[in-house]
Amino acid sequence: METFENVFIDKKKNILIPALQRDYVQGGKSDVIIAFLKKLLAALKGENSVDLNYIYGAFEKDAFVPIDGQQRLITLWLLHLYLFCKQRKINDFPVELHFASREFADDFSIKLKENLGSVINSENLEINGEQIEKRITNTSWFLVGWKQDTTVQNMLKTLTFIAQECTGADIYIHFENITFSFYDIKTGGLTDDVYIKMNGRGRPLSYFENLKSYMDEKVVKHFGENDKITQEWREKIDNEWTDFFWENRSDRKNGEIDEEQTRFFYNLLRIFWAKKGKKGFVNDENKKDLSFILEIGETNDIENEIFSRISKEKISYLPLYILEKTELFSKDFFVWAVKAFDGICNVSGEINTCEIEFDFDVNKTHCLCNRIFFSHESRKVSIVSAIIDYCLFCKESKFHDWLRFTRNVLCNIDSPEKTICSIEKLARQTSEKASILDTLRDKNLKEISDDNINDEILNEEIIKAKLLTNSQKWSKSIYILENNRYFTGKIKFMFDFLGDSPDMQEFDNYATVMNDIFSKKKEEKDTIDINLLSRALLCFTTDNGYGYQIGSNWSFLKLSKGEKNSWKRYINDSDCNNDIKELVSYIIKYHNWTVTNEVLDNIIKSKSPAISDWRKFFIAYKGVWDYMNKSERYCRRNSNFDIGLVKGERYGEGCNHAELRSYCLYLDYKENECNLGNGWKSNFYEREHTCLYFEKEISNKIIAIDAYYEVGKDTEDNYKLEIFLRPFDNESEGDYKVRSQDYLKKYLGANNYYTLSDRGYQLKLNYSKKDIKKAIDYLLEVDFLE
Repeated sequence: METFENVFIDKKKNILIPALQRDYVQGGKSDVIIAFLKKLLAALKGENSVDLNYIYGAFEKDAFVPIDGQQRLITLWLLHLYLFCKQRKINDFPVELHFASREFADDFSIKLKENLGSVINSENLEINGEQIEKRITNTSWFLVGWKQDTTVQNMLKTLTFIAQECTGADIYIHFENITFSFYDIKTGGLTDDVYIKMNGRGRPLSYFENLKSYMDEKVVKHFGENDKITQEWREKIDNEWTDFFWENRSDRKNGEIDEEQTRFFYNLLRIFWAKKGKKGFVNDENKKDLSFILEIGETNDIENEIFSRISKEKISYLPLYILEKTELFSKDFFVWAVKAFDGICNVSGEINTCEIEFDFDVNKTHCLCNRIFFSHESRKVSIVSAIIDYCLFCKESKFHDWLRFTRNVLCNIDSPEKTICSIEKLARQTSEKASILDTLRDKNLKEISDDNINDEILNEEIIKAKLLTNSQKWSKSIYILENNRYFTGKIKFMFDFLGDSPDMQEFDNYATVMNDIFSKKKEEKDTIDINLLSRALLCFTTDNGYGYQIGSNWSFLKLSKGEKNSWKRYINDSDCNNDIKELVSYIIKYHNWTVTNEVLDNIIKSKSPAISDWRKFFIAYKGVWDYMNKSERYCRRNSNFDIGLVKGERYGEGCNHAELRSYCLYLDYKENECNLGNGWKSNFYEREHTCLYFEKEISNKIIAIDAYYEVGKDTEDNYKLEIFLRPFDNESEGDYKVRSQDYLKKYLGANNYYTLSDRGYQLKLNYSKKDIKKAIDYLLEVDFLE
């Protein structure tokens, strides 16, 4: 057993944290670091002993390079540095802490060792947990930029916790009570390739270069030097497999492919172990060690934690010492990976030239292989898995048909990674066939049904397979529609519209219109206006309208495809999409299957006069949609006569919103605001009981008119109007009421249509929209005097 004292202090050895190691994070987890420090300090006081398990690494000249244990070593270094400084023995502490690739952390560690003693032992100043970080960061030697470094931040936090625990006159001298098993990998059996090395220029090897060395060593260990797989691995990983990365890399001007290689092999691990239920690569005897290293409490979560780390968007490099404690790179993995990689290389050219449109958001200048194989996204990883399944089980069949089927399924389900085993099963069933289309054609839904793939999707693929295998003429019609980036393979709506055995010409007509509606054109003006489409569609619905209830709001649908209130879901919803069919049928019949914004506008003009319910407001008023667009097209529909427009995320008195009919009344006047004349201005009040209002200033008085639709009765004839003076600042309610009513009395007191209100005068009865506008227009023409 070794101690920090006899390995580092007595032998005057420094610590060098290699490039592949992650940031120091132990100090950022107070629940972990405080408990850990309490145990260490109790041991140093002689109250107990602590065994820190193995610390792996190797000595490079005067420095120890840790492979496993860097978090514990940094904490031990900080603790010993603090104690030596506090006891004014800093000259007896020779150990320096360096970082190979973290310049800020390296500089900070150097300065900290030089200056911590003066910080702690300043005259007449007692250091404590609250003071030490502030005192360090306020010194002249501390650079402001260091605060942005994660390692520096967490080192400061650890010092804070140390200062909190090291109080009073306690003596911490029992260094022998903190032990660990020191493992020098140079003398312990592992080769130099397992840890970070420095090349002739002093540049650390990349993570992948070290990972590659590790994999090379594992292959030899599993199969022996002269085995066929070993020879094949060594030959191909430096030649044709590397060519695959170069040919499909992200930046052709960049001479690096390490990130692509790392991501690719991580994805292979994800696929291989997903097929095994993400289990079986951690032995029971290593679970305790890995639980400590990964800083997770439950040993049962270790495999999920490792799987999570290799699946992150930003590559979370697994240190090699963690890999060494797992069986991720098992013998079976290498057997499978060699075949998989060979197959991928064989079909990569066809992938890059295929005419199958995916809806990936990555820069389209990158080839399709780049967008599929070098991504963390589960959908793309599942597509990689399906491509590998093709290469292993049905490579004699038509690859285009398989890739298209893969796109159709995996781009249209919520949890694509769950289908990895399901897709493999279909690949095995296709092995004796000419195409996956034959498999689908010859089997009914029950035979291929799978819990991880929606029956609706499989049934659609069966229908299309029967058409495509019956006549090649169907290929163009179906493929063009499937390649619309909004549909991305899901065109169930066509079979809802036309049945499972559609007429080809009729199919083409509907496909043309649907493609045009949901395609983004080169010129923005040629792209279909989604608000115009919504207004035209309402002309073909019942008085229930169209869309989905989302929480308390009603959604008129979004173009983002992954949402539960998307157009894509709606047009493929058999219970809802007949309205879309009616609109498309009308366009085919009366507009020669040509859809433009002008066509939709003409449809609205011809169809809207027959609409008399609440839909007429949404159809007639473009401004209603402009208002809702700020809240992603939400309204609040409590009834057909109680509809509010949602402007933000919420609806109600505490936020901006608008009652539908009142807002449309406002829009009538907003469009003709320049014709108001007589000094009047109009606007809309968006809080509490929303309303259209007018204002006019005469001398020191402001005359105001509020007009709005009153919710509560199932009738259109429920508009109200009130006219009053605005109150002065600090005017009492009683004085204001008298002043307002006295002024307006001479204009409205004898008018049989008006009566007194709390603020002035109001209409005695509620009016229709037509009559309320007459009442407003009358008041706007009154010659109010001083």
